[in-house]
Amino acid sequence: PDGTGVKDIFPSLVKNEKVTGEKMELLQLVLKGKNQMPSFAFLSDEELAAVLSYIRKSWSNDSADITTTYIRNNRNDR
Repeated sequence: PDGTGVKDIFPSLVKNEKVTGEKMELLQLVLKGKNQMPSFAFLSDEELAAVLSYIRKSWSNDSADITTTYIRNNRNDR
């Protein structure tokens, strides 16, 4: 609930470069998954925008929203 993760299992989302950095990297990570993190490509553009914008703005993170238009335009990139 506080975004700090679980030691050795889930990384912290607080000031995490993947969360606060380049939007495309975060979007592709969530769409494709990596290691033990599954793909969330089944989520709609609207759902992805809500989740990704939330984590980019919560827990002292202060990064720009990721819009549905951005997701729609970049869903299949890379």
